[in-house]
Amino acid sequence: MAGEATTPDPAQNLNQSHFNVQRVGIPVSASSASSNGQGIDYDHPLLLIPIDVSGISIISFQLHGVENYTLWNRSIKLALLGRNKLGLVDGPCRKKMYSEELWGQWKRVNAIVLSWLMNSVSKSLLSGVAFASSALNVWTDLQERFDRVDGSRTYSLHKEIATLQQGTAFLSILY
Repeated sequence: MAGEATTPDPAQNLNQSHFNVQRVGIPVSASSASSNGQGIDYDHPLLLIPIDVSGISIISFQLHGVENYTLWNRSIKLALLGRNKLGLVDGPCRKKMYSEELWGQWKRVNAIVLSWLMNSVSKSLLSGVAFASSALNVWTDLQERFDRVDGSRTYSLHKEIATLQQGTAFLSILY
């Protein structure tokens, strides 16, 4: 009826406002067209969404050194893969592979990934990554420093395993 106020459909508002991402030169995909006619390819590694820049840590613990590097590495890789940003640390998403018009967007995404890496290392390791220019450089540096199993580390792990003792407590009490 004329003069009656209509209530907007909440689903329509969600589609139009929450996921309305500016194009910045990213290829259009017919399968991802939004309701307002602007499309965006959500598989593009340079896409940033609000959750990417919210300031949250992407994993729940920090890298301390050789002792937890393998678990940290696996956790970070999974988190980056889920956000389609793994290419910035393992190589395929380098600045020079994009046209100059996307270099600004690459710098922003690289800065976000750098902040995720900085938030996922302990304070004692932070000085080694704080002034790096790319996430790939930080990733490579951390890998060179901590992804190693040398003879002394192997010996100490075997020694720890060999000297493990339950003692007099029941196993259920220990945990």
